[in-house]
Amino acid sequence: MPTSGVWYPGLFSACCFSRPAWFPWKKAKNRCRWRFPAGKGEWRITPTSNRLKSGRQEIYNRTTIVLRKDTFMDVRIFRTHETRKRLYVPSAWDFALGPSEKYPVPLDVPGGPIDISGGQKPPPFKGDEPTALPREYPHKMAVPGVWEVTEIGRFHRGRAYYRTEFQLEKRSRVRLYFGGVSHTAWVYLDGKLLARHYNAFTAFDAVSEPLDPGTHTVELEVSNGYSPESTLHVPQDYFNYGGIVRPVVFELVPEVHIDRVEAQTLELRDDAALVKLAVILKNCGETRASTPVEAVIPEAALRVDMGAASVPAGGESRVEREIRLPEPRIWRMFDGRMYTVRVSTPDDDLIERFGVRTVAVRGTEILLNGEPIRLWGFNRHEDHPQFGCALPLEVQQQDIRILLESGANFLRTSHYPNDPRTLDMCDELGILVWEESHQRGLRFFDGEYRPNMGSMGRPNFLPQAIDCHREMLAQHYNHPSIIIWGHMNECEEDNERGEAVFRKLYEELRRDGSRPVTHASCYPWKGRALKLGDILSINAYLGWYQSDYEHWSRWIDALLPYGEEKLGVTARPFIMSEFGGGAIPGYSSAHLAKWSEEYQAALLDSSIRQFIAHPRVNGMAIWQFCDVRVDDFVAMGRPRTMNNKGVVDEYRRPKLSFAVVKEHYTGLKQEYLARRR
Repeated sequence: MPTSGVWYPGLFSACCFSRPAWFPWKKAKNRCRWRFPAGKGEWRITPTSNRLKSGRQEIYNRTTIVLRKDTFMDVRIFRTHETRKRLYVPSAWDFALGPSEKYPVPLDVPGGPIDISGGQKPPPFKGDEPTALPREYPHKMAVPGVWEVTEIGRFHRGRAYYRTEFQLEKRSRVRLYFGGVSHTAWVYLDGKLLARHYNAFTAFDAVSEPLDPGTHTVELEVSNGYSPESTLHVPQDYFNYGGIVRPVVFELVPEVHIDRVEAQTLELRDDAALVKLAVILKNCGETRASTPVEAVIPEAALRVDMGAASVPAGGESRVEREIRLPEPRIWRMFDGRMYTVRVSTPDDDLIERFGVRTVAVRGTEILLNGEPIRLWGFNRHEDHPQFGCALPLEVQQQDIRILLESGANFLRTSHYPNDPRTLDMCDELGILVWEESHQRGLRFFDGEYRPNMGSMGRPNFLPQAIDCHREMLAQHYNHPSIIIWGHMNECEEDNERGEAVFRKLYEELRRDGSRPVTHASCYPWKGRALKLGDILSINAYLGWYQSDYEHWSRWIDALLPYGEEKLGVTARPFIMSEFGGGAIPGYSSAHLAKWSEEYQAALLDSSIRQFIAHPRVNGMAIWQFCDVRVDDFVAMGRPRTMNNKGVVDEYRRPKLSFAVVKEHYTGLKQEYLARRR
């Protein structure tokens, strides 16, 4: 059990115990499968009865009791190395609160408000600089975790500090990997600044110089404060938490090590597929180095000589090969067939997965493997009352199970890149994903005070947005479930300067080239950037903020020709990227009052019926999957300080609308599966 003074999340679903009296051990002996995966640090007891006959979906629909042994954190749901050695990282770190940073930070700085339109650089702000590390760490904090769900930092916005140690047996270089820190992190190794990173929802790493054997100290300074320097993390219609919010890995790496692998399907037929495989290596040394690279794909019984990589000092190098896979295992909707590739050098290795599939846009159709598809699903935030945005794997698994139960085939990661483990599960299950870079509801300064005002015009905006784009593309490139890249949700685009920003960021988003790109717009009648995406995606709330929800068909029939004639939006696929209405859990109304569960159910029922019937609607994503916490600045328009538009509440308990949505979505799924047969 947890030791005194340590706060641990996840106890409601991850059972931390040794042989509790309440568990029926004798009965379980004959009805459970026991396994201890090597190096994973946990025992699992999985009931073998009542299984579904649906292949990979089985694991997400049966109970698993997890008996944790505190060793390694997993950043993926599969093993990623065979030879690279990992170090022990504790799940509770020393912790101290730092200075608070009041919010929202006033922008009436000396000289008047910042004139973003004129490009004036804001004055230096202490929020962008590290402070002195504390001498004492009086608390313990769970990692991953957020401090707002603890008594220690429940109301804290500002700086906080983390500390832990690791042991080395011999002189080595250590790679420190952080899956996500919200939102700004300064990483210190043995008291010296090693790395800095901005943005909570993308990973970063740093490699040390060779370290001597013994004990070494890692300290993090973390900020969730609001300042003019932070242009993406601003007061929002979701909550900006503080903490080390995703898993942490410490591992030993050689001077020349494998950074990542990229696999792209170039050609696809039933009898063969052509895949381009790329391996990217980094050199931490002071001289150029060369190393042979090999790749093994066990499912295809292939061993590929990738050649020798010559990697410059302090830089990276890339080796590529085109590989032909006979009779490929094709990745399809609801059928997530995957390949595993292990790339290796004499001193290092990396295991990755990929799917063989193609995605394209043809006229008004979205094509998966050359066949038209339709999307039906949800927008989903990573949020939970007990864990904030640091969702343990058990909660991520529960969310995917509920999504499967609803019959959905589509998930939009609003409004930031998701935890790779969620994407891994979508890969395995054939769930289609729109992955979104982290920009939401941002504007230029227009003289009216809003907490998100001015973000798009600040000097840091484009660098921070571009960094998020590039990190998302590099880190999540191999997920076959991701069929669309998105960005700039509901950001200002009804003027020339907004359009210019969108153009620049679309250039970055198209660097991948293997997926269509889009943005969800709340400017359906005046969006100057609508013509820039491959897919037209609109957020609108008929029956909630706008007119009656029975008018969707007429609204769409008016919008599409108007966009083509007035905004240059030529024929392309059309997705209703957000629609819905709020429901306070438990509030019932016989006369369908807004905020009642009955009204939400009626609104979604009518809306989905019209979208299914309309020939030009290629996809729909309900806003939203579950209720989520919001920032205080929108509290007066958000009962419970929550965005209550979820079809399940914040604890994943279904509202009346869930059954309505399930009926429609299950019908669409059954129709699709019948056609596949």
